[in-house]
Amino acid sequence: MILRQWRLEEQPFVNAILGDPDVMQFSDRGVLGEKDQAAWLQNAIASNDQYSLPGFFAIERRQDRRIIGYISLSRDLTRVERGEAEIGFRLAKQAWGQGYASEAVAAMIETFAHLPATAKIVAIVDPHNLKSVKVLEKAGMAYCRDIMFPGYDYPDHLYVRDLKT
Repeated sequence: MILRQWRLEEQPFVNAILGDPDVMQFSDRGVLGEKDQAAWLQNAIASNDQYSLPGFFAIERRQDRRIIGYISLSRDLTRVERGEAEIGFRLAKQAWGQGYASEAVAAMIETFAHLPATAKIVAIVDPHNLKSVKVLEKAGMAYCRDIMFPGYDYPDHLYVRDLKT
């Protein structure tokens, strides 16, 4: 697996991931339309230049160079507290259950655990998304508390990995 920056010509891969109802089942926004998918890709590319965190990376399968998902590390202070970086990921359905998500999460945490002003890696996950919960726990993250966002029917779960202990 290779983690690398996105390129504009990779819009079809973004469409296949963010436009899939199964992949987006636990997303707060649901399936994204083409306009939102294009905006997501623009943001993913720009984020790598605008922030001190690594931003959004394409997950590419090494053997065939096919993009199978994305992983991100970001600091949106409307979602996390100071000193925290939020990890997020999504995989195309055909890549599920093959260890790619676990490998990508572990690589991001190990590679970027030394970032200045980052004491914790956090993940916000729908408690019904048991596959993602398993990936987070495998990466050494633990349930911390419920977190309720405006407009939600039930709380998400906040998972945390303390980097300073």
